[in-house]
Amino acid sequence: MMTIIYLVFFVAILFVLANWMRSSITRANVRDRLNFGFDTAEPVTEEINLSAGDYGLVGKDRLVYFFTNFLNTPIGYIALFGLGAGFGVIIKYAFGLEKFSAPVIGLLLGVLLTMLTTLFLKRSKRLRSQQIRYELPNALQSIVAVMEGGLAFESALQYVVRESNPKHPLYFDLGVMMDAMQQGRRRNDALRLWATRANERTVTDVVAAMIQADQTGAALGGVLRHHATTQLKEIEAELLKKAERIPIYMMFPMMFCILPPILMVAVGPSAIRIIKMFQAIMSRA
Repeated sequence: MMTIIYLVFFVAILFVLANWMRSSITRANVRDRLNFGFDTAEPVTEEINLSAGDYGLVGKDRLVYFFTNFLNTPIGYIALFGLGAGFGVIIKYAFGLEKFSAPVIGLLLGVLLTMLTTLFLKRSKRLRSQQIRYELPNALQSIVAVMEGGLAFESALQYVVRESNPKHPLYFDLGVMMDAMQQGRRRNDALRLWATRANERTVTDVVAAMIQADQTGAALGGVLRHHATTQLKEIEAELLKKAERIPIYMMFPMMFCILPPILMVAVGPSAIRIIKMFQAIMSRA
């Protein structure tokens, strides 16, 4: 009887999870249209969806985007906990773990699943931010090089995006910014859109400098070159700082994994002889 109750509870959790994901997708689309000044009564066009985080995503990538957003909500954490608890109950009765009660196993697996998912989401966000930060100087230098060849900023941006990996988060956001300018948005609005989508400090600094250069009439190529050089120096300093910590990180593996076998090989035979010698002396005494 308890097994049926737990299974019904597990199915109910999955049903609530599916309904919440569907409603969250609808609310996200409406919220994005309202935040960027679009009337919800107008038909959905590519321009309306341009500011949404799922713009340009198709298939698996789009599903992962909405699923990740759902997991970052309180309801998502509750659903994860319920999912882990349901699996725990199923595992208990499937493998006959009589020593542990169903609530204990469900609680442990629910907490474990929630913690692992949270760590995975934080790692994915940190990896995306790191990819953008490390690739941004190269993109800026490429744009400057093309602009020095006689092309305008928009043409240089289009060339760099076309010749780059569209799956990279930086060039994907640059492609969205390029689409925004092609659909009639001003350059400053498209730059702000890029900063909003990237959500990275270095991108925000570059966007602020480009908007200021556009308003004051300064040379855009010089501004981009300055930020590329500055960010390359910051990345170099960060990598040097990480390299200085390598000996500290290697200390514990050497102490617990490398040093004991070396001591066994170097000191082991002598220690065995000394022990045998003391045993012989003690036997004679």
